[in-house]
Amino acid sequence: MPHQPSPSSTTIRKRPRFITLAAVIFLLFSTFGWLRFQQAVVGSAWLNTLNIFPPPPYFALTGALWGLVGLLTAIALFTGWRSAPRITLIAAGFFVLSYWLDYLLFNQSPAAFQSLIFEITISLLGLLFAAFLPRLPGSRRFFNESSGN
Repeated sequence: MPHQPSPSSTTIRKRPRFITLAAVIFLLFSTFGWLRFQQAVVGSAWLNTLNIFPPPPYFALTGALWGLVGLLTAIALFTGWRSAPRITLIAAGFFVLSYWLDYLLFNQSPAAFQSLIFEITISLLGLLFAAFLPRLPGSRRFFNESSGN
């Protein structure tokens, strides 16, 4: 009879669903960032003819930052790095802060402020989710038992 490994040596950590959900959300933010970067680079000549402010390099830079931060955070969550909860909170703060800086500094249309309550609510819910991620059931065990740290 062939040797059977003990169950403890083949145990695969199960990723909690809310951690998978958070990783997917950060992958979406990453995708939006990379699309912003791509559109700013490809459309820079056309955007320059519009004399918009901020200029296209700003959109490319912030898009690349969103893409990179979102991707690194998703990887940290997906692989279970011990520091993933802290990275997630920092990344969530980065996304909320950069969104609101863009929104408040560069929106010139009064119509843009009609959904202000909704946008504030979504921002606060996102920050709360990121803050409570390490406290959710199974989260501590998942990140502490990680072998990829």
